[in-house]
Amino acid sequence: MNAGAAEVPAPTCTDWRGWSADEIAPLLEREAGRWARDFHWDQREPFGYVEAARASGRLPGVVAVGPRGAARGWTFFLRHADEFQIGTMVSDGAATTRALVDAALASPLADRASIVLFTPAAPDLESVLQTHGVRVEPYDYLVAQNAPDAPDARSATGLRPMESADLGPVAALLGEAYRDARFLRPFVTGGAPDDWRHYVTQLVETRGCGEFLAEASVVADDVSEPGLLSGAVIATRLHDDTGHIAQIAVGSRARGQGLARHMLECSRRALRTRGLSRVSLLVARTNTLARGLYDSAGFKPAGTFLTGIR
Repeated sequence: MNAGAAEVPAPTCTDWRGWSADEIAPLLEREAGRWARDFHWDQREPFGYVEAARASGRLPGVVAVGPRGAARGWTFFLRHADEFQIGTMVSDGAATTRALVDAALASPLADRASIVLFTPAAPDLESVLQTHGVRVEPYDYLVAQNAPDAPDARSATGLRPMESADLGPVAALLGEAYRDARFLRPFVTGGAPDDWRHYVTQLVETRGCGEFLAEASVVADDVSEPGLLSGAVIATRLHDDTGHIAQIAVGSRARGQGLARHMLECSRRALRTRGLSRVSLLVARTNTLARGLYDSAGFKPAGTFLTGIR
């Protein structure tokens, strides 16, 4: 800072439930526009649910404002069982990020709760969270162009479209596949069978991770254990031109046989058939095995999300 320059006052956080719909609408619209521009991810409907919950007083959150009352950032949060979940965090700088995190963690809802968040990276967010004892891990948002002539791998590998009866087996497969993972998984922190079933149901029935596409979601039956699965892909549509691999998992006994690659190719072809010329996914930066598969399949980094757990 130059000598004699006035220090910019730290922003003040106010309860966003006291703001009018007309004041909040531009904030949500700008953030939805950023998601569409940077991630090709249509968040208008999810943000509509956020606004309905905020306006009714059911969803707490804060807006960080400068000395003249202009919004400089915002976030929302909620308590689910023993978890304090922080939603999207929007910030114009490090001081705003610090004010938002401090305000969120000062909420009575955070008392005696584990802290969980998953959001696009905000300025200085990683270091601010670490000062609060939150373990942080980056997730890379990867994007690839869908080749129009990708081969149909489904018949060659015994894959089939995911059905409603597969919800339980898919949840069981994910629980087994992630059991020994060393990277953070904010989507299911507990790991109990009911937690995985709830997570898979949310992917299928809500649009928080896009619109579920059954025809692009594939499973591989376990030939040695009827009723179980060897692998699964859950695919969604994020935008008019973008499909998303929300989950891909292979059981321990089927690994090393190329099943993940075959499922990925099959799902990408189905997404292309629906006119989705690009496909995206999120992967923990430390998940080197999965990164190797995605790198070889043509995926490139397009953004960073942060997950944190305490």
